[in-house]
Amino acid sequence: MRCTLERFKPKITGIVDVHVHLGLSPEFDEKVLRTAKLLGIERVCAFPYRVLQLKDPKEIWRANEYIYNLQERHREVIGFVFVNPLTVSSEELINEFIGKRGMRGIKVYRVRARSSLLNPIAELAIHYDVPVLIHTAHRLYPRDRPNESTPVDIRALAKRYPRLKVIMAHLGGGGDWEFSLETVRDVSNVYVDIGGTVVDNGLIESAVEYLGESRLVFGSDNVFTAALGKVEAAEVDEEVKWSICVDNPRRVVGVD
Repeated sequence: MRCTLERFKPKITGIVDVHVHLGLSPEFDEKVLRTAKLLGIERVCAFPYRVLQLKDPKEIWRANEYIYNLQERHREVIGFVFVNPLTVSSEELINEFIGKRGMRGIKVYRVRARSSLLNPIAELAIHYDVPVLIHTAHRLYPRDRPNESTPVDIRALAKRYPRLKVIMAHLGGGGDWEFSLETVRDVSNVYVDIGGTVVDNGLIESAVEYLGESRLVFGSDNVFTAALGKVEAAEVDEEVKWSICVDNPRRVVGVD
């Protein structure tokens, strides 16, 4: 396995991945963290794996405890607290896990970003100076996830809170990524993670053209080789690749 992964290892060192799911099992977590390290990914921003299944308040709390404990045991793990304002007090979770325990970001799913339910989350994120990463898609087929945020929702939230750092998740997660880029083009507090299984030619180059290099952040959604391959193959300067993989995520998340 090591020899195979070495082929994908980029020249860049110190990569920070803003989009990693952990918590499926201790064995799964060990494999994910080991694979990331072998591929040159130094830090991972982690949140619970089964976010779609997390509805019970006690389960949500336990899932965040698990991520916090991983952060305490592994230097490479940067914890993001998962919140679902439909079922549990987001304010309580954020104040506990970010305010008291030092986790560095917020993950939102199951609620459209334009919803007023996100207002207290946004305000606390600004207070603690942490980013909010939001599951986003612009699908070209009928959706079965009615509360899935679209780029239009992301734009609405970011315009409402111009001091909020919003990470629009997995640009390569399916759907029309050019529409996604065009929608948030003029909203400077929206950052875009490049993750997802879509590896279209020109995705990275177009993202740099639309947004500038400072608003792209490395994110894999656990698909490490696809994300690394997109950056490695992109026809952009090496300094731009470094910004996407290292400087930008460190700045947005606020880590050394």
